[in-house]
Amino acid sequence: MNVADKPDIPSQAVQAFLAERYALAGELSELDGERDLNFRLTTPDGDRYVVKVAHPEERADVLDLQSATLSMLSKRTLGPSVYPRVIASKGQRELETLESETGSHAVRVVSYLPGTPIADVQKHHESMLISVGRVVGQMDMAMSEFCHPAMHRWLDWDSKHSFSIIRERINAIRNDADRSLIDDELGRLEASLLPLYSTLPMQIVHNDVNDYNLLVDETGQVSGIIDFGDMVHSYRVCDPAHALAYLLLSRPGWSAIARGFLGGYLTACPLTDQEVGAICDFVRLRLCLSVTMSAHQRLAAPDNEYLSISEKPAWEALRRFRGADGDELRAAVDAFTRDSGGKLGADEILHVRSEHLSATLSTSYQDPLHIVRGLGQFLIDIDGVEYLDCVNNVCHVGHCHSRVVRAAQEQIGTLNTNTRYLHSAIARYAKRLTDMLPPSLEVCFFVNSGSEANDLALRLARTHTGRNDMVVVDHAYHGHTQSLIEISPYKFNGRGGAGKPGFTHIAEFPDTFRGRYGRDDPDAGTKYAESVRACCNTAADQSLGIAGFISESMLGVGGQIVLPDGYLRACYEHARSAGGVCIADEVQVGFGRVGTHMWAFETQGVCPDIVTLGKPIGNGHPMAAVITTREIAGSFCNGMEYFNTFGGNPVSCRVGLAVLDVIESEGLMRNALNRGAQLKTGLAGLADQFGQIGDVRGLGLFLGVELVQGRDSLRPNAELASRVIEHLKTQRVLLSTDGPLNNVLKFKPPIAMTQDHADRFIGALGRALSDLC
Repeated sequence: MNVADKPDIPSQAVQAFLAERYALAGELSELDGERDLNFRLTTPDGDRYVVKVAHPEERADVLDLQSATLSMLSKRTLGPSVYPRVIASKGQRELETLESETGSHAVRVVSYLPGTPIADVQKHHESMLISVGRVVGQMDMAMSEFCHPAMHRWLDWDSKHSFSIIRERINAIRNDADRSLIDDELGRLEASLLPLYSTLPMQIVHNDVNDYNLLVDETGQVSGIIDFGDMVHSYRVCDPAHALAYLLLSRPGWSAIARGFLGGYLTACPLTDQEVGAICDFVRLRLCLSVTMSAHQRLAAPDNEYLSISEKPAWEALRRFRGADGDELRAAVDAFTRDSGGKLGADEILHVRSEHLSATLSTSYQDPLHIVRGLGQFLIDIDGVEYLDCVNNVCHVGHCHSRVVRAAQEQIGTLNTNTRYLHSAIARYAKRLTDMLPPSLEVCFFVNSGSEANDLALRLARTHTGRNDMVVVDHAYHGHTQSLIEISPYKFNGRGGAGKPGFTHIAEFPDTFRGRYGRDDPDAGTKYAESVRACCNTAADQSLGIAGFISESMLGVGGQIVLPDGYLRACYEHARSAGGVCIADEVQVGFGRVGTHMWAFETQGVCPDIVTLGKPIGNGHPMAAVITTREIAGSFCNGMEYFNTFGGNPVSCRVGLAVLDVIESEGLMRNALNRGAQLKTGLAGLADQFGQIGDVRGLGLFLGVELVQGRDSLRPNAELASRVIEHLKTQRVLLSTDGPLNNVLKFKPPIAMTQDHADRFIGALGRALSDLC
């Protein structure tokens, strides 16, 4: 297609077309473009769109490739999208046809993304470079499994063809010295890159991540990636190499640019050592292609300044590559290979663990995974293999969420100290948390782990009541400290346990699948709670009575058990009648995981006296909290200071605030509800197909699938559960087992899980059961 033949259609004709087909009116301003005729449309209400009028020779399937990719990327993004959104016409079509004297033109309308092109930003600070790298990496990761019939098209800008295109058009470069430089570069690059072409990973790539197609907001964070017109199936390394090439143009500090950009990119989309090692050569190849294409296109369209917008800085960059700047850039990029920095392989890590870490630390899977990065719903191993994480309830809003990471980075670079100094973050966070809880829960203690939170909750209960005995639910687990092992039947009655202490009283396990009272009994909750009353009576006979009753609001280690209706209400009544306080352990199930409520205890219609929070509270950052009543907190003020060196530090509080912001702004509680309903429907379908699924239970994204020997059997099938977990791993899906009988598949993923992720899990589980049953 000749660039001189860009559509020449009067703006008035385009305005009339938009009014007729899209019911859109407003002012049109022409935008730059290589092949398309582009306009910005501003409506009287101030809404803005981009109108793209294609060349008559543009293939319809290539335009569909762009629309389909944008649609896919939007679905993979729960937060504000950085991708243009395709606007459907009045006829609900993504493409409309405009007839003109020059032919039939496909017309698309997409949303206008605000922001400043990076080319116009004076200073590329580190946080901006990290943001650019992360967003480009997220895009590439999302496109890694996407396919389209048009992706294998021929494109002059495709790196697969760069050598032949440059050789063919090099004579358009009229300056002898410049032409000689390109010829020399090609010789070097052919020697280094051509042997790799048959082994480099390939996928659909954007292929034009230049500094005019990347937009940033006023804080320097990426607000948009635009112009998907050059997409093609090519080498995965092209997008980071091309983006880096344009970031380097006319900029000092190449090594710092590479460190920032690749640091962000590789967090989101890991590359192999071979790919990282080839980045600098692909940067040079892109620069060579850019100056050659500029020279060639200028012959056809000498008045189109857009076609040579990067030509001068690209020549400058090619010359800088031959000096100290090039050496520093290569050193900075090479530092990202796995063999640098003393990193160890899996076998070496296992050896060091056996030599220097406790043998009580276990690993998952028969062949442990060497995980090096996380992104959203995915964990990524050292070879760049992406695993759908369906079991990590710690990285609650998704692994390495940019908003949470940015909050931690900003605060740790400013101040991190303890609570003996005033800082606003702890005040804002305490207010934010208590506003989300019942009014009586108004005093916060900040700690560093769920175990520490539950340990402190015990101290509060015992100090307030002057008693020591606790009532717990059978099979419960509340933490790893000595005080918590003593109230965790899962530990003290398990391997290596010392048995039940005299001050711990075990209430009956309220399991409506295996227990005495089933789901067909409307009074199951109150009947199971009678065991708590009996424990309270026993404690009164044997000692001073109970200090409290502690229970998870849904039972995790017990096998993802949903408590029967009325259970906690009756338990709390019995405990309070006996003079005890009621502790809700929300370490696993809080922060919107159940979908209907922020806190799982709310599903039981109760208000605890103490609530403990952990795991998801910091999205992987070590922090936790205890919130209680003013009366109980007052009892703790007995002259002994409570001080926690790290609890409530500014970094933790900023992280906690960011997590709450993400849950709210991205609608993740509702997402947990919707995805949970989708999954339960899919799992019920599998249960109809496979008799080995004895029970499907849970709320939101806290689900359990109990495996049995066969339909109408309660005999547990722990062996099948273990084999299913290993089979899912081969399908790049991570899950684990739990329950007293080790036969429950536990599903508690980051609550940012999408519809596609849920479908992928159901499909993978179905294949595993089909192969194994």
